[in-house]
Amino acid sequence: MHPHQHARSTRAALAVLAMLFTTLTASAQVGQTGGPKPNQIPNPSPTAQHTNGIGISFVRIPAGSFMMGAGDDDREASAAEKPHHRVAISRPFYLARHEVTQAQWEAVMGSSPYTAQRSNPYYDLPGIAERLRKPTNPATASWNDAQTFIQRLNEREGHGRYRLTTEAEWEYAARAGTTTAHSFGNDARQLGRNAWYGEDFATGSTHPVGQKLPNPWGLYDVHGNVWEWV
Repeated sequence: MHPHQHARSTRAALAVLAMLFTTLTASAQVGQTGGPKPNQIPNPSPTAQHTNGIGISFVRIPAGSFMMGAGDDDREASAAEKPHHRVAISRPFYLARHEVTQAQWEAVMGSSPYTAQRSNPYYDLPGIAERLRKPTNPATASWNDAQTFIQRLNEREGHGRYRLTTEAEWEYAARAGTTTAHSFGNDARQLGRNAWYGEDFATGSTHPVGQKLPNPWGLYDVHGNVWEWV
């Protein structure tokens, strides 16, 4: 999958099989503790956040429950996104405010995230490397490379709190308490204010993180820009 194609919704496609990169969670024991009871889903406090040593800012996501996936009446959804079912998130967690940037990746790994992807034919397209390789653009990497990044980040900070989200945690946070097709509502005409989408990968690129509007819980790029590993 190409990075700018994930703009339709926050449903369960969620890049389980997509190629691209890392959204991290940190244990809710980092920073503020406690939290709402299940099924109470307030907007997280703007002060309920934690920034780690390489500048990744985390938002505290409350515990709660939501309807995951797509209903049978959703003709755009794939079979993998069904059935629509309730999922409980029993513990709060911290989620990165936006994608891991290339600068953050290099601070941990010591090299560009593209170093390990020389065999990917997309990076041989004319001009694509120059358009993609920018410090504030998201890091794109294989799932295995993402695991190495997480391992090294944990070692760097002397704990084991960082991991990928589960698919349910990611969709729960992306939906941010909403029940509409997108976290910003049902009006697809608003996509341009909330997501990068629709570009031709041969001439387009990923974009600097956090440039569009955030979702109701303060998370950026949950629609568009890149697909995210879970």
